[in-house]
Amino acid sequence: MKRIDLAIGIGGAAGQGIATPGDVLARIFIRHGLHINAYNAYQSIIRGGHIFLTLRTSDQPVLTYGDKLDVLMPLNQDTMDRHLKLMRAGSAVLFNSDTITPGAAPDGVQLCPFSVKALAPAIRGDLVQNTIALAAVLRLITVEFEILAEILTLQFRRKGEAAIAENVGVARAGYDYAATHFTPFPFSLPDTGKRLAFLEGNQALAMGGAAAGVRFYRAYPMSPSTGVLHWMARHARQLGIMVRQVEDEIGVINMAIGAAHAGCRAMCATSGGGFALMSEALGSAAMMEIPVVCIDVQRAGPATGVPTKTRAISGKCWAPARGIIPASSSPRRRSPIASRSSRDSSTWSTDSSVQASSSPICFFPKVGPASTRWSWISTRPSTAATSSASTVTRRRRTAISSATSSPRAASRPGRCREPPDTPTSWPPMNTTRRAC
Repeated sequence: MKRIDLAIGIGGAAGQGIATPGDVLARIFIRHGLHINAYNAYQSIIRGGHIFLTLRTSDQPVLTYGDKLDVLMPLNQDTMDRHLKLMRAGSAVLFNSDTITPGAAPDGVQLCPFSVKALAPAIRGDLVQNTIALAAVLRLITVEFEILAEILTLQFRRKGEAAIAENVGVARAGYDYAATHFTPFPFSLPDTGKRLAFLEGNQALAMGGAAAGVRFYRAYPMSPSTGVLHWMARHARQLGIMVRQVEDEIGVINMAIGAAHAGCRAMCATSGGGFALMSEALGSAAMMEIPVVCIDVQRAGPATGVPTKTRAISGKCWAPARGIIPASSSPRRRSPIASRSSRDSSTWSTDSSVQASSSPICFFPKVGPASTRWSWISTRPSTAATSSASTVTRRRRTAISSATSSPRAASRPGRCREPPDTPTSWPPMNTTRRAC
């Protein structure tokens, strides 16, 4: 079988629905057993600006989204002007000819214009071009329309039957138009038979913490670490994890340290500015030997940083030669860990040595790996992986000594009451403080 390596770019302004066609393509590629790497570069604004989603798929693991594109779906003129130069020979550009004018395309690039007014005259809205372009792309790589119809039904089922019928009808019009007007690629999308799943780095961090036995998660939403909070909040009741959004990062780290001091496995996540606010509390936790886990999804640049771009700087977080965090006044040794990918994030979060530590553990994933979606081989978890939380020897972290409450006094048997692994009841969601 000839090796498949396809890079697709989807660009436009914020609010133009760029994520939906990307999700549909990712689902189709995963169903065919193909590996993917998807990265969404976006600006820190709600409307306007420029957003560009790059999705690369291959029959082999994909480690980067590459420098060139095989398919470009520009949803506005700005994207066409910015990225047309990235097209390689034999590639295709699909665009709405009603609103977009192509520039000078490189040699060997197929321009594929379509008219939304002609293909969907009765439907209003700017998002129609997304569905038409998506269907045309799948026709170029010879994917059966029934697969697209099934994915669209799954994608829009929450909006009702009318939305499903409208999108499937528009997709059929775009699919048939591409079949008669555009030249398909000289290959078809294979089915490798691999069982794959895909997720982003933030989700992997959250899943790794849950698998390692985290029972207490606190966070203040700060991009690009908010994905960890979203996953935890969505699965909190199912997994028996106490999840709360706190008023600021100082409250986050102190509540997490308090839970860890009481013997509950606690974790929190933030980014550059929030991590700076946590430095004093982390130094205190190091001096008290409290093993709280803190995730700093790094932003680019100094100080508050850039929340939505790559190339984060990790040197500000620890001195590599000594393994300590200079932001704190405590010269205690900690364990800084910098993950390179989603797989690293999940592996280190579930590592028993991390959870059995007697000092703060700080993860430093960059915004790229944390926000990038990767494909993983989907298999049944091994016994070692599923039981990692239960096989770790529980460290008695606190006990009452003759003078005070100290983690060191916990080494004396019979001095500390173990917290339950799962609470017997949950407080109302509007409360913020409750023992685990």
